Amino acid sequence: MNVTLLRECLFVTRVLDIDLDLFLNDRKTDRDPSVRPTDEDLTPWTRTQLREFMKDNCGLDLQKPILGAEFIEHDELFFYLRNEFESRTLTKPIELFHLDAHADLGLDRSASSNYVMTDLLHRPVKQRAYPKIGGPDGLTPGSWLLFAVACRWIGSLVYVHHPTLHLPDLLDIPSEVMKN
Repeated sequence: MNVTLLRECLFVTRVLDIDLDLFLNDRKTDRDPSVRPTDEDLTPWTRTQLREFMKDNCGLDLQKPILGAEFIEHDELFFYLRNEFESRTLTKPIELFHLDAHADLGLDRSASSNYVMTDLLHRPVKQRAYPKIGGPDGLTPGSWLLFAVACRWIGSLVYVHHPTLHLPDLLDIPSEVMKN
């Protein structure tokens, strides 16, 4: 039995991906990913609410910091992961905990999900890490996770969505990608 293979099977890297828009009083959706919400009705959770959520639901503690990285736009995580996999700092696949008001899987019936399904998935896996960037069908902050899944980087995914999101409203989870 190969001990290295056994070690890789037993130890899966867990990545906690937190988008701060989860911690607003409401969730806003705009089909134009370049438009940032400016609704005055959006208010952030209190510091106490945020700390309690992070401690009780994510196991994070100010007294026990963990390694991490910070990004302005969510799609930067795609490029960070690609670099970590290529430098062998991380091993694939990872277990991703995605805390976000949006799924980042592209909008339902979007050009990006169509591109992934009809073009990107037909390429060898190594080439998928270099997809189209931007535009209606390329990788964007609203579709980066769909591209990461297509690259086979995600072994398991837990999506923690905003409390105001209801199942019939899941417009940002492409029906052709995530069935039922």
